[in-house]
Amino acid sequence: MTFRQTIKSSIVHSSHPKSIALADLNNDEQIDIVVANPGTNTIGVFLAFDNETFASQQTYSTGISSQPQSVLLNHFNHDQYLDIAVANYGTNSIGVFFARANETFQNQISISTKAFRPWFLVADDFNKDNYTDLIVLFPGTDNVGIFMGKENGLFEDLELYSTGYDSHPYSLTLGDLNRDSYVDIVVVTNGTNNVEIFYNDGSGGFQNGILYSTMRNSNATSVAVGDLNNDQYLDIIVANYNHQNIGIFLNLRNGTFTQQMVHKLAKNSFPQCVTVGYFDRNNDLDVVVVDSLNSQIHILLGYGNGSLSASIVYDSISKSNPLFIAVYDFDRDNRSDLVVANSDGNNILMLNGFSSESSARQTTYLIDESARPSSLVVYDFNRDNQLDIVVNNFGGNSMVIFYGTDAGSFVQGDSYSTGENSSPRQITTGDFNNDNRMDILIACPGSGNVGVFLGQENGTFAPMIPYWIGNGSNPWFVTTHDLNNDTYVDLVVSNKGVKTITIWFGLGNGSFTNMTTYSTGNHSIPKAIAIG
Repeated sequence: MTFRQTIKSSIVHSSHPKSIALADLNNDEQIDIVVANPGTNTIGVFLAFDNETFASQQTYSTGISSQPQSVLLNHFNHDQYLDIAVANYGTNSIGVFFARANETFQNQISISTKAFRPWFLVADDFNKDNYTDLIVLFPGTDNVGIFMGKENGLFEDLELYSTGYDSHPYSLTLGDLNRDSYVDIVVVTNGTNNVEIFYNDGSGGFQNGILYSTMRNSNATSVAVGDLNNDQYLDIIVANYNHQNIGIFLNLRNGTFTQQMVHKLAKNSFPQCVTVGYFDRNNDLDVVVVDSLNSQIHILLGYGNGSLSASIVYDSISKSNPLFIAVYDFDRDNRSDLVVANSDGNNILMLNGFSSESSARQTTYLIDESARPSSLVVYDFNRDNQLDIVVNNFGGNSMVIFYGTDAGSFVQGDSYSTGENSSPRQITTGDFNNDNRMDILIACPGSGNVGVFLGQENGTFAPMIPYWIGNGSNPWFVTTHDLNNDTYVDLVVSNKGVKTITIWFGLGNGSFTNMTTYSTGNHSIPKAIAIG
């Protein structure tokens, strides 16, 4: 099996991304990404440029030791912008970030979950009062909780529903299982090895759970719903980690389900997360599974009758520990694409262009024999509707652009000098002179400066404008953001050699103010930056 790895966005060292939500946050008809980063106690927002390239991460604090585990997007306060909710496991709270009109979010409003530690959350309008409600999973106390929405975007007091003694509920999803126009809850419990269904009573309350076994010691870790047999009713799919399989419960259309039908995965596979999508351009729903232990993705193609193909394995994400996967057709080719949260890789990975062929053509593009590339950016720099790549040439003291073609290949363009012994390391983008053309910022630790390349109309770049930090500064990481809300892009640099960060405020014309430097403290060795 092959995918095209379109985007691999680094988040920040030790961020350990855990959960992903997808939606159009700024109403530009492009799908943006929000990530929960428990390692750094933040959420990260990646705004899309064109559904395949994204701006640098904007981060927002969820609080000290909050350990956010799950994130979602919905309209809570009834304006035209989507808001963010996050489950803060470490601080026993739900965090809500209301959207502003300028593509940013307000600081977190914290809602206590009392003695209960939230692990996973989903949202919908359960009682049809036009206010968004939340369902929260509490594995440590064996229950799920409901926060009914209020007009101001906040919530009523927590209501609890037990999933049974020692059940340890681990994952949940929503769907109208009995087609009564009310959303029901499906939970998997890996303590008692069950699927548990809570049917909506129509008033926002839920009936007692109905249990279906996933078999002893199955250790179910994830659940999804989808119509696998094309009968217009939602079926249930479960990832059984210990049994190395997925379980399918077909809807009998009378409020009940079949007993579990087991579908084995490849040998020694350990499914962590399961969801559904359309990967092979027919109208039959397929299943995708993440194997976190082996850093693999499994696609099981649906036949439209409730059965699935043998798993097709994608294993080009070695040792990244993928924990969560989200599905959307980013490139609008009528095939689902994937966004994967790689916890140990501290990145998110976009995969599109699915092919079930056992092998695929691999094309290698030589930069320089001594290039040692470590960073790249992807964007349509020459506006021909094809994505281009700019990569650092560490050994050759330059950056190189490869222009995309409509055949899916790349043609090497110009090489741009970053200066003698500059050793360019890390690249990012931003429009520094407000001409609607993307510019480049590059860190050059060897020469103690950062370089700005202003984009030209034809997709080329003007010679580098250096901004010197100092001898031995060793600038290591660069990012861009409008720090002072003047609509101009500013530069932020971490200086590993002198234990500082440096800021240049943009003037909107491609130039910047004098630099301002802040110490990060003795022994800090700053290597990465997050802004939020």
